[in-house]
Amino acid sequence: MDANIVAYYTENAEKIGDQYDQADQSGILQFLRESFDLVRAPGARYALDLGAGQGHYAIRLAEDFNLQVIALEPVAAMRLAGQQKFPHESIRWVDGAMPSLPDEITGMNGAFCFAASLASWHYMDAQDRQETLGALALLMPPGSRFCITHPYPPSREHQFSIPAEETLRQVRDSKLWTVERHAVLPYPVKANATAAKSKAQILAFDLKRC
Repeated sequence: MDANIVAYYTENAEKIGDQYDQADQSGILQFLRESFDLVRAPGARYALDLGAGQGHYAIRLAEDFNLQVIALEPVAAMRLAGQQKFPHESIRWVDGAMPSLPDEITGMNGAFCFAASLASWHYMDAQDRQETLGALALLMPPGSRFCITHPYPPSREHQFSIPAEETLRQVRDSKLWTVERHAVLPYPVKANATAAKSKAQILAFDLKRC
């Protein structure tokens, strides 16, 4: 991951965590639930949270979906905050970032029925995103699902601008995944917020492993 992104999240870990604590994530969580309900990968009970941040989604995968979760996060300050905020026996925190994966994950080929990139896809360039689709395909059996969400247009600096058409093309070119659903979700803001919402929206994609 770019050093500027790591520095930004290291310096602003507390502020970013507070924003996630207060944001209404119900739209994204509902999209995840609908995708997970369609998983058809018998025997695979692990989920991979890519760019897990402080674990706001990892804890839902563990508690609501009853999955063993690998929370992959490259920023030490974010991992530490997540371990303190959401201690859970079903969440294992791992230092790393896509598309490269530590050996402890690559050794789990076929174990993952579900993966999610809910706050990291837009920090990878086009080549890294394409390589990530290939790397995940090695870990996930046919019938498993991969959910991607990202803001469009970008909501912070250092983020790539990724129109929906680009993601659809990359998935098609991979020949490893099919797009089962894609949607536009409202940008998460504080619950009951009355202030003007961000102009950004959330693009959401539900991919099935071929």
